Amino acid sequence: MSLTVRTAGHVTILDLEPVLTYASGAELVAHLESASDDRVDWLLNMAGVSYIDSAGLGALLDTYRRIAVRGGALKMLHVQPRGLHLLAITGLAGLIQSFDSEPEALASFIAPEAASVVLP
Repeated sequence: MSLTVRTAGHVTILDLEPVLTYASGAELVAHLESASDDRVDWLLNMAGVSYIDSAGLGALLDTYRRIAVRGGALKMLHVQPRGLHLLAITGLAGLIQSFDSEPEALASFIAPEAASVVLP
């Protein structure tokens, strides 16, 4: 699996390709574990992912859980139709939001500064 990391504000974006399987899912989880704790919001760009198997779905769920424990959010971008179908039938579509536009996906994350503002 090819995994490219970039950031946009407080969000870490992972560009994944070409498949999400047992080996690549383990690489995804390992990358998350090695990341610093201050990076809690993650966006998976799935535009280059043409195949997802059951182990890859398990890795997505594991990644979602690990990020949620840190108080962060996991969202996906450009999921291919077959991937969307798999997410829907497994129920993961209800846990992990998916977007077709990177600006829209990034806007959906709450900035840490906004989350800590206390209004009178």
